[in-house]
Amino acid sequence: MVSRRIPLWLAVAGVVAVFGAASSAEAENGKLSIELNQLENVDRGCRGAVIFNNETDATFADLAVEVAVFDQDDIVKNLWLLPARNMTPGTVRVRQFLFQEESCEDIGRILLNDVVNCETDTGLEAQECLRLIDASSRTDVPFISTAGGGD
Repeated sequence: MVSRRIPLWLAVAGVVAVFGAASSAEAENGKLSIELNQLENVDRGCRGAVIFNNETDATFADLAVEVAVFDQDDIVKNLWLLPARNMTPGTVRVRQFLFQEESCEDIGRILLNDVVNCETDTGLEAQECLRLIDASSRTDVPFISTAGGGD
């Protein structure tokens, strides 16, 4: 009888691969909602609020998304980075921003252009994080995503 032994390093690699794939799949079961919640004219410009809602099984240690702000003529006015950190599953974060010397009425749309940084406990890559994002808006200004989600 021939004994077929699997080298220990191969067995460990297989276990790591299975658990790594399971972790990514778990995160993909949910979504990361990013909602443009408010735009308000203030003395210095247009102040906005964005809500991040982690509806995945992943913990986002560090996340930064790039948004492009377009005017009413569909011309890019600004690029902004919106960070969210230490987002465990079920966490909600609110971020405010100010478009200085801009009127909210001048904003035509906001595009979630890219995920610049995505550090999770499941090892998701930036493009995987982008696919998890569901962009939406409670304002009259559309907030859309390059990943195809959003309004």
